[in-house]
Amino acid sequence: MDSLPGSKGGTGSRVTGHSWLITDHSLPVRLPHSREPKSLTFSLPNANFTIPLANTVFRNGQESTLVHLGATARPRVIEAAVGISDPEVEEFAHAQEDIKETWQELGELMKMVGVKSGIVIPNPVPPDSVEIQISDEVLKDGSGSGTGKIYSQMPLTPLTKPRKIAEGMGNILRAIEGPEDGAGEGASLELESAVDKYLQSLPEDADTPERVDVFARLTTQEPSPDVTELLLYPGARMHRVLSGGGGWGSKAGLLSLDPQNERDVTQFAHEFEVRFRGDADYVHDGIVQKGQWIQFFIAGNGALAEKGLQFGAVGKIEDVRRVEDDGEPRTIEGCFGGASECGVDVGMAGKRRRMDVPGGAVIVET
Repeated sequence: MDSLPGSKGGTGSRVTGHSWLITDHSLPVRLPHSREPKSLTFSLPNANFTIPLANTVFRNGQESTLVHLGATARPRVIEAAVGISDPEVEEFAHAQEDIKETWQELGELMKMVGVKSGIVIPNPVPPDSVEIQISDEVLKDGSGSGTGKIYSQMPLTPLTKPRKIAEGMGNILRAIEGPEDGAGEGASLELESAVDKYLQSLPEDADTPERVDVFARLTTQEPSPDVTELLLYPGARMHRVLSGGGGWGSKAGLLSLDPQNERDVTQFAHEFEVRFRGDADYVHDGIVQKGQWIQFFIAGNGALAEKGLQFGAVGKIEDVRRVEDDGEPRTIEGCFGGASECGVDVGMAGKRRRMDVPGGAVIVET
């Protein structure tokens, strides 16, 4: 990974060190078959989190580096009651291990039955990812409530109010309903003005960024102002704004959103081909869909609470402007995880969504 939890936003800063998940329970590890691992997937009973491995080409000549050392079980001391022989104690200890393994196998079997029957919606693991399974018992080992509640924290400031999408295709946003009369206008018009106002509002002595990270939150319905969960709210998706603005003619006001995966890129190419042929019966299934809602945010700096399992994102290393390091190592108890420049892919209820806001994280309470 590129960093441990604790990065403060889009400055490209890194937190180096070691992250240890210490537990009395097993952590089954599944290696990818006949593929070089490119990511780590931490699988919980109801969700999983996939983080790409860091690029280590300039360190050891390899695209990524991963070393797996098998766990070493600590010997358990069992005191025998009066009149019980050592062989009986040993037999009891073996029986305990057999029961534990049986329960694990039964859990896997019930999960398989639930998936096939449709009761349980699976969260697939990428074929090139190393899967680490974290059970409910492991979560309860933490110093907190152990509820396993999952939520996101992202240092985002809203730039615009939610607007209904008037026109778009694939990952290209062409027009949104304007704030005045609801008439369609270029998608970037309000955003460009909002970014300028945001930069002008910064204090004179502030370290003005050379480049800003803008994100679009898309929802199937008009979002309620009372909802504080931006990423994991049902029907919500967060996409980085890649490019757009300016232009003239038919390209005026266009915005391009990050498609986030190869499947979407292939799908969008097919959509443009179908549209070019004039197939009116084709069902549009892109990121940008007419009638849905979009709101723009700008990423800033912020510190996360140092607790629970945290899987997040850091800014690009080329964005480093200031190194904040007092040289003093410290230990943070009750916090485990990591962060990547590419962010974390979250799998919940069979759907995947990406959190790549620098300084943000998806947190699991332990």
